[in-house]
Amino acid sequence: MGKRRSAFVWAVLGCLALGLLASAQGAWAQPGQDAAHQTVPTATPVRPPTPAPPRPTPAQPVPGGPAPYLHLEADAKGVLPGGTFRYRATVGNAGEGAASQARLALYLPRVLTLLGVEPVGTPVEVTEEGAVVPLGDLAPGQEVALGFQVQVGREVPLGAVLEAWAELAWAGGRLVSEAVYVALPPGALPVTGGAHPLP
Repeated sequence: MGKRRSAFVWAVLGCLALGLLASAQGAWAQPGQDAAHQTVPTATPVRPPTPAPPRPTPAQPVPGGPAPYLHLEADAKGVLPGGTFRYRATVGNAGEGAASQARLALYLPRVLTLLGVEPVGTPVEVTEEGAVVPLGDLAPGQEVALGFQVQVGREVPLGAVLEAWAELAWAGGRLVSEAVYVALPPGALPVTGGAHPLP
């Protein structure tokens, strides 16, 4: 009788352990996603003051016209309150014509302070929403990489998730990046910052 009861207890404990492990692995995943490639946090993100607009449908490149592109990522892996990390924005023009009057806007939550922009000397306008960088005319084949060094406010609680996004605008069009998430422990995201398409 004692052996049966002991076996039953171990079976119950085993089921509970498996359930907790599965819950932990999928804590950041959405239905249909592989938990090993988590991208969407379940915690409510700390968002920029300006809500992200719907991502516009990419227009078909016009022969002889511009074809700008935009990519945003974060290099954070484990950021603590008061810590720093960098957003990297890559913009370019894969078309045959120039993208005139181009400008990049980075939207940050207010708990982040912008410390600087790379390359050093890049003109930047600091706004309540984040930062704006005038790019001028993007020539065909031109690509620009920008780094934005930010610091997390010391008042930000552990486990918080920070959301940022970027917009590239030029005469005749605009592009909106995916949202990029960075988590403070015990939250965990991929080193890329957990990019996820905006709604």
